[in-house]
Amino acid sequence: IAADEPTAPVKGFAKNGLPGARLLFSKSDFTAAAGKVTGILITSVPSPVHGVLTTGRISEPAAVAPGQVVDASELDSLCFIPTSNEEMNLTMEFIPLYKGSVQGVGGKQVSVGLNLMKTRNFAPAALPLNVETGRGMPMEIMLKAYDPEGDELTFHLYESSNKGEVRLSEDGVAVFIPAENKKGKTTFSYYTSDVYGNTSEVTEVVVNIEKPKSKTVYADIAGTTLEYAALKLEEMGVYAGEVVGGTSLFRPEEPVTRGEFVAMVMAIADRKPSGTISVFAAEADAWQQGYLTAAIEDGLLVSGNLRPADAITKAEAVTVMDRLLNIAGKSADIKGDIAPAWAAQAAANLEGFGVYSPNESLSEVMTRGEAALLLYRASLVQSGQRLGLVTP
Repeated sequence: IAADEPTAPVKGFAKNGLPGARLLFSKSDFTAAAGKVTGILITSVPSPVHGVLTTGRISEPAAVAPGQVVDASELDSLCFIPTSNEEMNLTMEFIPLYKGSVQGVGGKQVSVGLNLMKTRNFAPAALPLNVETGRGMPMEIMLKAYDPEGDELTFHLYESSNKGEVRLSEDGVAVFIPAENKKGKTTFSYYTSDVYGNTSEVTEVVVNIEKPKSKTVYADIAGTTLEYAALKLEEMGVYAGEVVGGTSLFRPEEPVTRGEFVAMVMAIADRKPSGTISVFAAEADAWQQGYLTAAIEDGLLVSGNLRPADAITKAEAVTVMDRLLNIAGKSADIKGDIAPAWAAQAAANLEGFGVYSPNESLSEVMTRGEAALLLYRASLVQSGQRLGLVTP
């Protein structure tokens, strides 16, 4: 049954207090951004061993059980009463109900953290972003957030776009798919939650859908998240695919050589090839020698065994890119085990900038498609755009 009023989402939240304290709710905890809930359907409560969720007067509390509807008029009296003075981190869940809905029909299920701790755990913060893509071209967007205690975060879609579909994974990777023939500005919003249920404010992502200048259609990446990045690299004169039998191909799975990658990095940096060729770059193809020499001069490469014809690994690629972009000297926290260890800080820095997120071994060879995304995102940062958040 459709609601008569706009059913804006109700986002998750947490109630925090000291061990043994009662956690008091209010109607405003459950109020949507537009329109108000008429009640909530309780779907889960903590075990009675830990405490009881109640409504009514404090002197005469009435226990609330899963499957029970709590009317909006009772939300100000909703309370969790713990059974002990022990620290505890618990969860309750509910479905918001709106005008016109019936029991069990409403919004999406919402989780609420119930935390009784001696030390307060603070909410995370999510970063607003501004990105662009081409008409009909899906775009992968790395959403970014920061948690004061470094807790693991989960990302939640709040409101989707009116000009396309948003698919958001819990780890913060969103794929925006523009609707057919849509162009111009659109937005979607998200928030993050930590392991205690604390949530950030709802944050907006602005997507500008434009008509690319390039007329090239790469048959092997059309309609994928690589397409827009590949066309932008062509527009910038960084890299263009090849034409085989009248068909344009990008060949995203092919490996990139060390010489090719460094040349493309220097191109997005708008660095001209050096006029004096280093002896260490002499083994490279003639067109690469000036770029390799310039990279050595700028400190992006260490002179020595450059091996320009070898395939570049992800570790080597992120190290070169980090040296280019980390001009402010900011260093992000290293999350988990990243191998090889010598590339861990570079990978963490690029993830902090929203340029690259390592999800596989950095020892693997970087493909042309992976390099395209890295180079395109790096070009945006190089031009002054802020794609990510480097933690303090």
